[in-house]
Parts: sequence; C-alpha cells; structure tokens
Amino acid sequence: MVNNMWEVGNFVKVMRKTVSGGNTKELIPIGTICKIKEVCQEDDGTPYYGITPIDREDVPFYYLEKELEKGQIVWVPDAFYENKEQKGR
Repeated sequence: MVNNMWEVGNFVKVMRKTVSGGNTKELIPIGTICKIKEVCQEDDGTPYYGITPIDREDVPFYYLEKELEKGQIVWVPDAFYENKEQKGR
C-alpha cells in the first residue's frame, strides 16, 4: 500500500469550504495559503489535515485533502538587487 498522505509542514491552499458540525463552512477564506500542523485519519482511513494560515499561528482548522491544494512557496524578490558577491551564481 502506498502512503499518499501529506506531511506536517507542507503548504496547502484552501480550495473550497469544509463540513463542520454537519454544515458546510468557510472556516478559512478560500485561497488562503496555510501550513499543515497535524495529520489525522477518519475511521475509514480517509486523511484530514489540521491547517493554519501562514501569517498567524492559530488553533488548526480541519480540512479533507479534496478541499485543499498542495503546493510550495517560491521566493520572488520585490525588485531586482544585484549583489556583487553573488554575481555569477
């Protein structure tokens, strides 16, 4: 059996609302970039993830994998800055 579960520390983007208390809710605004803080499993083995927005440490909210998109953060500088020591790297 292949382990396809995502890991604590991975970055995800909220793509849709989740079910909480039997109701569909937007616990974290759609489009928000978050970090996985906890990985859990339903009784049937379905993974779900405790996530928090990257700009604040908070109590995690729980989302299913189908409600998230896994990705990565890439640094893009605001303006070009040439550091002579790094020239040619």
